Amino acid sequence: MDIQEITKDNKYSVRTQISLSKTLYKLVRNKAKKENKSISQITREALITDLHKSRLTREEETEKLKALAKKMRGMVKPGDGGWGDVKDPHKLIRSWRSEEDRYSTRLRKLWKR
Repeated sequence: MDIQEITKDNKYSVRTQISLSKTLYKLVRNKAKKENKSISQITREALITDLHKSRLTREEETEKLKALAKKMRGMVKPGDGGWGDVKDPHKLIRSWRSEEDRYSTRLRKLWKR
């Protein structure tokens, strides 16, 4: 749901109750008085602002990751390795596992000495 849709969605309000510390309550109450708004309105605005910021942050992170992936794709050329050269990935994985088994067997023998 878009932020604009959330702010316009006031057809059926759901009543909630929150507990605030005395200090936080005083701060919110003073802000509400200064802006001539209710405490509920100040709370709603703060929530909407936070939701909007967190959504932007996720979108920015996604864009950064996409840009990084695009750069990485450009760095790897055919024949430089990766899965593109592998004809049978299962065979490659089996060879890795057998190498690992041989190495761990050697280590166990050394530890027994």
